[in-house]
Amino acid sequence: MPGRWGNIPFLPCLLCLAAGILTSQFVVDYSFAGLVLAGVMLLAAGFLALQRDRLRVALFAALGSVSLCGTLLGISDRDSYSELDVRMHLRRHAFSLDEIVLFDGCIAEEVETLEGDHLVTVELHGFRAGNHWLRCTGRALLRVAAGPDEDPRMPTGVLKYGDRIRGSAVFHLPRNFQNPGAVDRVGLLARRGIFLVGRVKSVRLLEVLPGDCGTSWKRAAIRAREALRLRLQPLAEDGRKTQAAVLLSLLIGDQNSLNTSTRETFQNAGTYHVLVVSGLHVAWIAWALLQVFRRLRLSPAPSRILVAAGILFYSGLVGFQASVSRCLWVYILYLSGQALFRAAHPLNLLSAGSFLMLSVQPGWLFDQGFQLSFLSVIAILLLGVRFLDGSLRPLLSPLRSAGDNERLSFEPGPWSSLGRCWRARAELLAEACADRGHRSIEPALLATFRTSALGMLHLGGMALISLSVQLWLNPVMAFHFNRLSWISPVSNLLVVPLASLTLASGILAVLADCAALPSLVPLGIATWCASALVQSTDWFSRLPGTWQRCATPSAFSTGFLLLLMFVWSVFQWRHIWIPCLATLLCLVWLGNGFLLLEILLRSRDARSFLARQDDSGRPREDLQLIFLDVGQGDSVVLRYPDHTVWVLDAGGIRDATPEDTEPPSLDIGEVVVSRYLWSVGAPRLERALLSHPHQDHAGGLFALIKNFAVREINYGEPGFDALLEQLVAAARARGVLPRRVQAGDRFAMGPVKVEVLNPVVDGTRRSINDNSVVVRLTYGRFSALLTGDLEITGETEVSLRARELEARLLKVAHHGSKSATRDSFLDRVRPRWAVISAGRNNPFGHPAREVLIRLVRHGARPLLTSDQGAITFRTDGARYTLSTFVSGVLEQGEF
Repeated sequence: MPGRWGNIPFLPCLLCLAAGILTSQFVVDYSFAGLVLAGVMLLAAGFLALQRDRLRVALFAALGSVSLCGTLLGISDRDSYSELDVRMHLRRHAFSLDEIVLFDGCIAEEVETLEGDHLVTVELHGFRAGNHWLRCTGRALLRVAAGPDEDPRMPTGVLKYGDRIRGSAVFHLPRNFQNPGAVDRVGLLARRGIFLVGRVKSVRLLEVLPGDCGTSWKRAAIRAREALRLRLQPLAEDGRKTQAAVLLSLLIGDQNSLNTSTRETFQNAGTYHVLVVSGLHVAWIAWALLQVFRRLRLSPAPSRILVAAGILFYSGLVGFQASVSRCLWVYILYLSGQALFRAAHPLNLLSAGSFLMLSVQPGWLFDQGFQLSFLSVIAILLLGVRFLDGSLRPLLSPLRSAGDNERLSFEPGPWSSLGRCWRARAELLAEACADRGHRSIEPALLATFRTSALGMLHLGGMALISLSVQLWLNPVMAFHFNRLSWISPVSNLLVVPLASLTLASGILAVLADCAALPSLVPLGIATWCASALVQSTDWFSRLPGTWQRCATPSAFSTGFLLLLMFVWSVFQWRHIWIPCLATLLCLVWLGNGFLLLEILLRSRDARSFLARQDDSGRPREDLQLIFLDVGQGDSVVLRYPDHTVWVLDAGGIRDATPEDTEPPSLDIGEVVVSRYLWSVGAPRLERALLSHPHQDHAGGLFALIKNFAVREINYGEPGFDALLEQLVAAARARGVLPRRVQAGDRFAMGPVKVEVLNPVVDGTRRSINDNSVVVRLTYGRFSALLTGDLEITGETEVSLRARELEARLLKVAHHGSKSATRDSFLDRVRPRWAVISAGRNNPFGHPAREVLIRLVRHGARPLLTSDQGAITFRTDGARYTLSTFVSGVLEQGEF
């Protein structure tokens, strides 16, 4: 390839392939044969142009065909499957969902434990449809309830990799939370080949059949990992659970033992990558093996092959996790490039490896791990090396040769000139000290200068590399994780060496165990290093202002920043500080700029200006009620005309209890409610309201208090409740004002009137549900009634007390339970729309059929979050728009 791309021909090919795969996500109606024909025609056009020496035309035609191939690969990966694939059976309705199905399959991965249950990945071989069995392929993820006599820490005693099993389960399709900003769990499972999830009530419903369908090498790797867990179990029992969990994560990538606080500590310090088996591990292992082989005086070729074998062995030990497998393929390509071309460009090798991996697995383009791994290496090659070779090395190289007259530096550039000046001053200083003292002072001082220059070169190089990586990765981290770590370039200077020492000593302990040698010393060193790693990370994360949560940047802005950095670096334009500064300013704005935006929006002139900018010609001074899809729970976001945000309830996991010392594995407040608020750029929460202290309403509020600046938290429960006490304590610890509300309280949010109708504090004992906070909002000709989990008794009392109860929009009480929403209550409210927040396939049968019939009979339109996802009602008091995440705009008009 001519011109600037001559040394890196795979890079434009990779970019075109990635663009094609990205395009495939938007292609719904297509002719596959037509796309193939278009690709062939592009290749033919390129070949004809090449024959006529029209190289640019030929190049563009070839790259266009590569992009079209990416589109075809993406479409094939999404829509193409065999007749036996379980997705084909689902299309034909041969595989029954949401009912018990007999199946036959093989356990394809190591069995994991989650909150006492077993997570089993099954490669399906067949299922029973009617009176006969049908063959099928594809994977399902089963959650198997542990038996009462089992030790949940040792699931392999019951089910293990390679077992052929037969049993019954209730299957359903994986489903995302249908809200803006939601995590794509369906895509994540699809990249693992999992298209069904199921539930088995007891492990006794599964029969282990004779025969083994696993592979010996994978079984050996699982045994090795299990042996390491047993080896570290005494460490955990000795009160050092965190150190044992960190060692397991570092050595074999097992993060199941990491508690939430440890994860957050590493994330806040920007060092979580050391706990993930990735390029750092591969680089360290490769470097260590190369040093050993160099000491043994092996030639480079066999050394590299043995290093590749060592990485392959380690990849198998950690179960060929995607991150380390990608590094393995890139290293193999590096070896091939060194053997074939001697001086292959590292960026071209990285591009070639990524090109091959995306050709085999197009879905990896959307994998967070792939994006972070690829961009981190790109950052090092394009920006870090440029900083190092263009500034730091020319600055310190002359000083490293201080006193050596045979090593003089004549490189051009301001940094080299400054470095020569430093060297001259160092030599003059050493000579002057020798003249005033003893002659031995001069060589000692010069040696000190040389050593200092070498140390500054290594330390500064690490800092520049870390800074370069963070500049590239922070936009992606903000997009995926809503977290900015400002301290990470500094914290990595200490944490990465500590992690390397921990990894080295841990591997030595494992090897000593395997060789039946004493392993207490290396294990003790590994434990000490793990403790130092945790303590240093905790210290960095506790420094004020070193990290923050941030709003979700748009995909366009994230891509634009990366493209700006990429183009500036590849074309080696001058003033590289310009895109770096632009990226840094954008990140600062992302973390803090929305507070300035809030101040702007609160000003009267700004609001009147923005009110004239609505595309529909309607004023922007709207009240918005957003009923989020949180599964079996409630969460309502209220956005007032002055852009103040309230949150009423935040969902939660129903089975969690106040006695749990750790938050549940799925924190609804973190992964659902917070992500929605970040996606819409909510700057802060003026008020968080708790309708009543049940986990499916209160569980997510802990995350909101932690992630957002909340001014006040309100609750209505008059009695003592353990969960409420925990929430109030957490609020006070974060400087949030807790305050009880009761019937009769009123708030004026600009033109919106808010009235609390329940609970009444009169000494009467009521159930927690009947003490729910009930709120009525009025805005012009619009009114809404939010009822929490109110039941029949509470509905009756509210109906008798409240003068005004009529509401156009009703949040149906208690998820549509038959114990609420009676005819007499509906006669008073007379709703036009009724929103029901309930989980799909929930065990309670919510919403009850009779409740839906009552609502329809009273002229209300039922809207279910389980079907429609997030339901948004927007009004200016006279006109309204009703829309949902799944269906878009359902209604709009005037009252």
